[in-house]
Amino acid sequence: MSDIPTSGAISLNQMHTEVGGTSGTQVSMNDSDIRGLISKASGATMSFNEWYGAAANWAATVTVGYVQGEMCIKTCSYWDNYGYQAITDANYGSLSDTSVEYLSGTPTIVGIFWSGLATQLILSMSGTVANSGWTTLTIGSTSYARTDALHNQTGTYTNWTWGSVTSAATNAFGTTTSATKSVTIQ
Repeated sequence: MSDIPTSGAISLNQMHTEVGGTSGTQVSMNDSDIRGLISKASGATMSFNEWYGAAANWAATVTVGYVQGEMCIKTCSYWDNYGYQAITDANYGSLSDTSVEYLSGTPTIVGIFWSGLATQLILSMSGTVANSGWTTLTIGSTSYARTDALHNQTGTYTNWTWGSVTSAATNAFGTTTSATKSVTIQ
């Protein structure tokens, strides 16, 4: 449910809290996360009525890619990853929109995939991203609460991880490469 009404008076503070800002703190209509609610460019002409019912969310389509990982210590283990990843030495699948405009700093999604190694779902964004500003990641019809994920910073990436070796996350991408899945963050 959006903090921004669909009619009547609208305040800049309502827009600010919708994008995860703290009520009563400094904000401007030209802030990237505020503009991202209605997809406006910096410095564009804007009217408050354009924000009626605007909700902080990001939506895209993943074309499912596949890569088989390998880990060898004394013996080798193999695992399957499905989804989209454009970091490190892997580059598989595709994502129709990688910029999450409504989050502060407009981070880029560099990975959203299910890893068979530890049966985990991983969402990875560039830069330092606060563990706030959104509540739910939905892939197809499967939803994951942000508060159920482990949030951490690894080098230049921020990650959310659902599941573990003892508690498996659902592979919402399936195992069909080139299939498409809708993805939203809200």
